[in-house]
Amino acid sequence: EPASFNSWAEAKAMIARPTLLESWAKSARELLSMVDATSAEVLNVTDAWGVCSNCGPLNIYFVGEAGGGKSTLVRALAEGIAEIPSSVSASATVGKVQNDTHVLLPSGLALIDTQGFRIPVPPADPEPNATLVDRLTTMALNGYMHRRQVSRWLSLLSDLRLKFEAAQPSQQPAAAVVYAHKAGARIAVDRISQALAVPVQSNIPTFIALTDVHAVDESDLSEILESLESAASLVKPGTLRRPIKVLQINSVPKSVQGVEIEPSGLPELVTEMLNSLRPEDILRHTKRNQHEALNRVVLPLVGLAAWLWSGPLFAILVAWAWRK
Repeated sequence: EPASFNSWAEAKAMIARPTLLESWAKSARELLSMVDATSAEVLNVTDAWGVCSNCGPLNIYFVGEAGGGKSTLVRALAEGIAEIPSSVSASATVGKVQNDTHVLLPSGLALIDTQGFRIPVPPADPEPNATLVDRLTTMALNGYMHRRQVSRWLSLLSDLRLKFEAAQPSQQPAAAVVYAHKAGARIAVDRISQALAVPVQSNIPTFIALTDVHAVDESDLSEILESLESAASLVKPGTLRRPIKVLQINSVPKSVQGVEIEPSGLPELVTEMLNSLRPEDILRHTKRNQHEALNRVVLPLVGLAAWLWSGPLFAILVAWAWRK
């Protein structure tokens, strides 16, 4: 049944429950049994069976710009139910370099706080009163720096894709991705849409968490939500056509102009994350057998070389021996 919570206490108790993923794991095992019976020679399902047997971990990635509220959000979700590493307690805005940090909940969900990134911005125009030489020099320098920023940005997107899809044998794929953006921060619609496209086009459930919503007034909040929804609308849907939902969150209590503001939006985030988990997502944990993949590439080349060298009979013998 779809998850639904009336309070943050209910939602937190659910993600602290060790049996949370048992029903999901049972359905995933049934699906995996069919895959194992028909595709064992092509797919390596060892990791997938491990996830089913252990009821996790299922990785929830938190990504976004430095200072976007990722660490605060992860800390709010895990506080009181899991050990929180010191790296999650340190904000990226204070200059600490932060690598990906895993926070494993008792339920089997793993909250992964990723390193904050910088979105490239268009270069500034030269001073209007500057000399022609100074203007040209400034334009050339700004253009060079912008190209470097864009290059790093594209490299970052590539790294995120490999991370979410678990390209390395030792990695586990993303079960969901939460893009955190702090209310009041600059919004680069096109760049945010590029970042959102990475998980969406891999059919990974993706959400936008607008954090610190009480830091802006209603008018500004409306404009921010419109911009983020615009960024989401620019993303080409994956084959499963899962929508990107924008959630308004205030992760921690705070005082605004003498008014005490309680945390909000966390039950809704947990609801969306849990309802996005589907048994068929276990297939992300399968990997193509390296030997089978090697056969598809190397075998034709070996056969061709043998044919050119000694004729068809020898080529057939070499191909047969290779597969053995």
